[in-house]
Amino acid sequence: MYKKFYVLIVLLLLVACSNNIKDAIKFKQEYEKYNKEKIELNISDKNIIEYKTTEEINKIIKEGTGIIFIGNPKDNASRESIKLLLDASESTDLDKIYYIDSLKEIKLNEINNPKIPIVLFVLDGKIIDININEKEELTEDESIDLYNEYLEKIHNVLQDTCDEEC
Repeated sequence: MYKKFYVLIVLLLLVACSNNIKDAIKFKQEYEKYNKEKIELNISDKNIIEYKTTEEINKIIKEGTGIIFIGNPKDNASRESIKLLLDASESTDLDKIYYIDSLKEIKLNEINNPKIPIVLFVLDGKIIDININEKEELTEDESIDLYNEYLEKIHNVLQDTCDEEC
């Protein structure tokens, strides 16, 4: 009986890990595909992006906790933002960033002048912070400021402390 239970647990973990790896590679490919015509990105194969549908995002916003990134690979502001968000997450215990493509999933392209990218910071079913970066190219100082802002907000979602070195 215990053997079956352990085998089931291992299988579930393998499936979960497999989906995360697929999402990471898919995200890397989607964003790096535009490197020649947009801001160049080098995204790790082991990034923490997890694709979600609008229904899943709505559920997280209503009752969950996490970081939600709404953007698209063709938008330079999205590219700048995700680069800094992923960099900031590396120095934390954050294990996933939920992603939704604004062009494919929620059709923001049908709205005049959509504000993307949008990063939602959700804690226990409440949006505790929102970041909208409309700049397609950031200066070095702006990049540092946005990185630090993301880092602080990630720590707020994780409810951990951030000392002066983070």
